[in-house]
Amino acid sequence: MRAYGYGAAGVDALTRLLPNLALPGAFITVQEGGRDIGWGLGVAERGHIGLYDLVVEDGARGRGIGRRLVAALLDWGQAQGASAAYLQTRESNTKARALYASFGFIDVYRYTNRLMMA
Repeated sequence: MRAYGYGAAGVDALTRLLPNLALPGAFITVQEGGRDIGWGLGVAERGHIGLYDLVVEDGARGRGIGRRLVAALLDWGQAQGASAAYLQTRESNTKARALYASFGFIDVYRYTNRLMMA
């Protein structure tokens, strides 16, 4: 899960989070040669599927892995009764934004993450 980018603390947080989801959720992993090279989380809620933490390792990008992840999670969401989907991505992630646009996602609002200093 190196590509996730948050180190051991991020992996630990995801490991604790997933079993405690209160809503129906699906975690998908794409493997190649026994290694995880892509993954993502979908959560079904009130007729929507939320896509979270979609990640493809650097060396595996540009080969359709992200498209497979998004398509599989959207299919799962539809099977859960979702008729709409949402996600968030960094504005600077132009390749991901192009992928999402190809599925019909549009910008609804922009946001900024800020860290609070103690």
